[in-house]
Amino acid sequence: MNLISRTSTSLPLCRALSEIVREELEHFRWCLPCASGAASRSAKLPPSRYGAELHGLIRKEEPGRAVDRFLIAGLIELGRANAFALLETGLPDPELAAFYGQPVRV
Repeated sequence: MNLISRTSTSLPLCRALSEIVREELEHFRWCLPCASGAASRSAKLPPSRYGAELHGLIRKEEPGRAVDRFLIAGLIELGRANAFALLETGLPDPELAAFYGQPVRV
């Protein structure tokens, strides 16, 4: 949503980004049943140093700023996908491992 508000001058880009937002919200809803028990016992995590350092590299002027923001978002998403793949193969709980190995339903 943040990228949409910052790139709202491009209607085709806003349409494409809105599809990504829709997919992310569906994924969030899909994960809620698994997280419901964990949410009551987990603490809020601080932002990662990795993400903060990447964001520190963003150029200040447009259009480079927008390009950098998209590239960094892609890098962070790739990291999440890799983490899910590791969870699928490394979790001792077969049901939870299968959950992480399933493709996202949208």
